[in-house]
Amino acid sequence: MDPSNQRIVILGYEPESVNELVEASQTVFAIANPWWNSWCDYVGYYRDATGPCPGPISNESLFEGSSLKLSLSINDIMLISSASWNALKLWYQGGPEVELFIVDGQPDLTPIHILVWNSQDTKYAMITWKSLMVSSKITFKDLKDYLGKKFSIDPEVIELKLESSTSETRKLIGYDDCTLNDCMISDGTKIIVAKKDKKKVQLLDILEEEDDDLEKALKASLKEEEKVSYPKSGENFDIEMETIHIYSDPNNEADYRFRSSRSDGAAVAERIEKSMKEAKKPLAVHHLRRIQKNIMGIWEDYLAWQKQQ
Repeated sequence: MDPSNQRIVILGYEPESVNELVEASQTVFAIANPWWNSWCDYVGYYRDATGPCPGPISNESLFEGSSLKLSLSINDIMLISSASWNALKLWYQGGPEVELFIVDGQPDLTPIHILVWNSQDTKYAMITWKSLMVSSKITFKDLKDYLGKKFSIDPEVIELKLESSTSETRKLIGYDDCTLNDCMISDGTKIIVAKKDKKKVQLLDILEEEDDDLEKALKASLKEEEKVSYPKSGENFDIEMETIHIYSDPNNEADYRFRSSRSDGAAVAERIEKSMKEAKKPLAVHHLRRIQKNIMGIWEDYLAWQKQQ
């Protein structure tokens, strides 16, 4: 394409300022300043054209080995949109591609490399791992949004799985609000992108009505227990959620296991389980801590009420 037309195309893709680009984007692309400046001189981007053709895009100076230089500064690069990067890549080839996530209004210059396999891609008979540079500061929800765009999949139906060094896989359920760093995701981590089975997989967030059902069941259980053998004061009654099996099928039964310093805990657990079965509503659990806090909060309210009687 003619240099002057290249200038027009890129000007059309880029906002008036880098700040506008950063505010409107989840990720941006970086080009080393030496190549960018040469291209600008060639097409007359800022002033009259004076330079020769810059040749293939050259971002090698931004790297040390396969990772970005630790000393890399925002002053070493030009940030552009994905549309501009794709156009320049088409015209000039070269690379490597440097896509940076925006975190707290700034590009993260210390990304990690993860290996991703899109299990929905049927073009290849063998598993093909794709190396992606991502920020360890983003959440898994952010990662799903990014991978959804990358692989043209609705983020709402994406299910992520971790593959261990022994090729065992583990579903990442209930981690949407956690950052990759919180979950110890580091260089070389293998992540499989799959689609949820709509027939089996429930929503992961606790639905408001489900939370209400649980609270009603707990309160009913505590009142029933008063007739049996309830502690008369604020003694140690440490109900701790040991495991909660997330429903994957409406026909399955809930499995609640509680540990308690008193035998009352088992009876409470049985009554809660019975109440939830009678409601015939699957409980989708997102945060175990929230459930445990709910249990203890209701118990403390009950003790306070009992003292007033």
